[in-house]
Amino acid sequence: MNEVEFVAQREPEWQRLSKLCDRAENGARQLSVPELLEAFRIYRRVSADLARVRTSTGNLELIQFLNALVGRAYSSLYRRKRQRAKQVVEEALYAAAATVRRRWRAIFLSTVTFFVGVFFATSVISMRPDLESQLIDRNDPNVRGWLSGEFDQRSSDEAVLMHAFYASNNPRVARYAAALSVATFGVLTVNIMIQNGIAIGSLGTVMAQEGKLDHLLVSVMPHGASELTGAFIAGGAGLVMGGALIAPGRRRRGDALRIAGKDAFVLIVLSMTMMLIAAPFEGYFSFNPSVPDPLKAIVALLMLAGWIAFFSTYRRDRDATEAEPT
Repeated sequence: MNEVEFVAQREPEWQRLSKLCDRAENGARQLSVPELLEAFRIYRRVSADLARVRTSTGNLELIQFLNALVGRAYSSLYRRKRQRAKQVVEEALYAAAATVRRRWRAIFLSTVTFFVGVFFATSVISMRPDLESQLIDRNDPNVRGWLSGEFDQRSSDEAVLMHAFYASNNPRVARYAAALSVATFGVLTVNIMIQNGIAIGSLGTVMAQEGKLDHLLVSVMPHGASELTGAFIAGGAGLVMGGALIAPGRRRRGDALRIAGKDAFVLIVLSMTMMLIAAPFEGYFSFNPSVPDPLKAIVALLMLAGWIAFFSTYRRDRDATEAEPT
């Protein structure tokens, strides 16, 4: 091969392909249909040129030039369109809402187990006051703080520290609990949710006996609307995996677990996100004595209504066409 003649003959097409790549820098759709077809034709010929040069010459500079041009053309012509940040967020929101709708039975069962614990604690303390100490210690500093019906005013530094604590601790606890639930295929889900229900139910019962149940509710619900709901969803992730193992239906257990695992992962990430959302409310708002109780109640109701509306309605029109088999 006469290298000088080869370059002189082929260089115009190389330059043409380079210019088409410049225009397609933001995607092949920047080219017209004739230009796109031309780019594909030249790309194939330049690829052949690269193969010929590699086998017929030792000109490393020419080989590197053609290799870079072929790689650039491939990237411009075949790469997928990059999603904008807004599209990514919308897809993530849809995945969260659709998965909750699809797995509502597991989340509902997780919620029921929590309230079984609440009912158990309330019943035991009400009917057998002598067993109260087995469920809750009134001398515990945290319990005494609740029973006082008052919160100390936090400084701005203390509020920031508590926010940071809740933002790091709560998602970690949710991840830990969800991982245990998933690892045991839901066995520990029931235990964790009942134990949490017993703790909340015991505190609620003694607060009610002191006439301060309303204080507990308005202090917990502004952040609890996200935090507790996230906990129920995390528990649902474990039950989803447990259901796939126990009742795979007509699928192989491996296939059922693979499908369930995708949904369980979405639910775990969602629960952790909800814990993060709850953190600033818990750090600055819920336990702030300067915030009126009616305002706390209104915020709690709005937060809960917002989550319910999101889970039940967000892009529901897509469900029929994109439903994952369960």
